Amino acid sequence: MYLTRLHCPSSVFGIPLNMLMGAPSEACNLVPSILKDCTMRISLSGISQLGLFSTFVPADEVEPLRTRLNRGEALSFSAEDHDHRQMGVLLLHWLRELPEPLMTWDLYDEFMSAQNVAHMRRVVPKLPHFNRFALQHLMAFLSQVAQHHVSNQLDARSLGVVFGPLLLKKRNANMFSCDTLPKAIALTEAMIRHYPIIFQEIEDERAKIEADDVLLGAIHEAHHIDQVYTGRTVFTPTNR
Repeated sequence: MYLTRLHCPSSVFGIPLNMLMGAPSEACNLVPSILKDCTMRISLSGISQLGLFSTFVPADEVEPLRTRLNRGEALSFSAEDHDHRQMGVLLLHWLRELPEPLMTWDLYDEFMSAQNVAHMRRVVPKLPHFNRFALQHLMAFLSQVAQHHVSNQLDARSLGVVFGPLLLKKRNANMFSCDTLPKAIALTEAMIRHYPIIFQEIEDERAKIEADDVLLGAIHEAHHIDQVYTGRTVFTPTNR
């Protein structure tokens, strides 16, 4: 009996992160393409602009992009393509529709009990590999956005309000639950303000893995084995 690679997910939005990262298209990535592409497009030409994460972008501008991504099509990111606001909304949609938030349900209590930056620095590395690197990538991007707060009017606090409810949620609870919301906002603000302290070691870890094809392959292989033997996603048994 031989276990093949995981099925490629049929979409990008609404797919668990661990399943998305098992797709062949992500085999060379530590951070999902949707996250890297959206943040890159905004960084190239929109990071200092107003309305980065505006919810007033018309649905008929965003839905075609979602459809293309869900079909596995790559988006062009040249300067004349796709408004930075569209990319911001796509990023918010992807985070909102993750079945489990990036900061995970398993670590919810530990994050909720974090009292300072030192505590956060101890908790964040406990996240699974792909959650850890996705969160690091997102916070690196948001810290850059916050550096342009004079022009884009998005400081660390404002970004915490936008992203916090998407990153830390209690299982089976509304993302705007009064039990979680203030803490989620405060933690996200702290991760943005204190990015170098909390994430420098994780950034270095990521760079080391991305520079080593063997190590990168081992991470994905270990992830594949974990998914198969814990039954957390679908696999295809075939005879060989």
